Amino acid sequence: MQGKSKKVCMFVLNPCTNDARVLKEADTLGRAGYDVKIIAIVSKDVSNFMEKKENFTIYRVKLTTLHMKHVLNEVKKGIKNIIIRIRLRFRRALKANHEEKRTGLKKSINCVYPFSSSEKIIGHPVKTILRKFYRTIAYLSYWIKAKRLAVSFKADVYHAHDLTTLLPAYWAAKKIGSKVVYDSHELYSERNTMLKESVFSKWLIKKFESFLIRRVNTVITVNQSIASELSKLYDVPVPFTVMNCPPYQESIRNNLLREKLQLNGNIKIILYLGAITFNRGLEESISAMKEVNDSCLVLLGYGKSEYILSLKEIAASLSVENKVYFIPPVPYEEVVMYASSADIGLVPIKNVCKSYYYCSPNKLFESMMAGLPIAASDLPELRRVIEETKCGYLFNSADPSSIASAINNIIYNEGASEEMRRNALQHAHKYSWENEKGKLLSIYDRLFTE
Repeated sequence: MQGKSKKVCMFVLNPCTNDARVLKEADTLGRAGYDVKIIAIVSKDVSNFMEKKENFTIYRVKLTTLHMKHVLNEVKKGIKNIIIRIRLRFRRALKANHEEKRTGLKKSINCVYPFSSSEKIIGHPVKTILRKFYRTIAYLSYWIKAKRLAVSFKADVYHAHDLTTLLPAYWAAKKIGSKVVYDSHELYSERNTMLKESVFSKWLIKKFESFLIRRVNTVITVNQSIASELSKLYDVPVPFTVMNCPPYQESIRNNLLREKLQLNGNIKIILYLGAITFNRGLEESISAMKEVNDSCLVLLGYGKSEYILSLKEIAASLSVENKVYFIPPVPYEEVVMYASSADIGLVPIKNVCKSYYYCSPNKLFESMMAGLPIAASDLPELRRVIEETKCGYLFNSADPSSIASAINNIIYNEGASEEMRRNALQHAHKYSWENEKGKLLSIYDRLFTE
């Protein structure tokens, strides 16, 4: 590729407003002289089809939508109409005193009557089917539109972020005769999902990934554990590792959270950063607060209102509602500043899937930059960093008492806590994007000189 213009087209199946890894990589390549374009999607909150940034441009395509709520309501209406008719027949049978008929109809009523009073019984299976159907339609819509747009860019490299965008990248590259980079942010076939994947679905995903991963020029992932898993799973060379570390920021101790929440100076702030969602160990962390005194748990990040409400109900049921606070997400560049006003960083991810088992969340590194002693789940990549840097304690995320013990060990051992704080700050440079971006640039140098 030497002598050709250095055009890069990235793909991501989100609006690309807060996807830190995609934005960091695009900015790094843009600053290095590459012409970078990202194909993302329109959402209800982000409707602009083109957004020009300093070092790259985002293009957004609109997905074909299925109005799931409307379809679900129509299905429910149909079921309820059937129930009403059966009940009317039953009443007529009673009046006519047709005993035999009545017995048969009673059985019918017993089978279907719960549907008339329980939306969950009607709604949940239908919602599950519709969500899967909606996801399939959305993927197909993105793949077709993104491929068409990508071909028009005539890029030298098509860079797919996660398996969900690898097919259009492969199609476009094949059409143009360009190269493909597969950037696997997680073990996609073993990821955390609300809708449990069937054995057949997992098999299909693995076959899909297996076919495509052997046809790309370069594979990148977020840590060595996932790189090794991908290599073993698909019998391919070990992928390159570019960790998802945040840009380095200086830590300046402040009272942002303390003032925002009007907390006394003697209350220790235990801070969770990131998505407020299922299987992040949040229920267990709230339960742990029963065994942690003179402290509060602050969850800073985005979460669906119904899920946050369920966590608040758990806190109330355990009488710790006055020790648990929820704060909406703050701009990416302010995360470390907010974290610097806490006392302990909490990373309680649960071992519910291989992708989580091997995770190395950037929130760990943001907490280190803020100089926080860290209490984290005992998982391979978290353990590697914590033991290497000696910046915290590990716990069993399924056991609230284990979480409480790790937190208490930090709170009540001031000497060890201060040493952990120093160690975190000392290693923050190593686990920063400034240290990782050179790996990305080296990978691209190779692609353009092969």
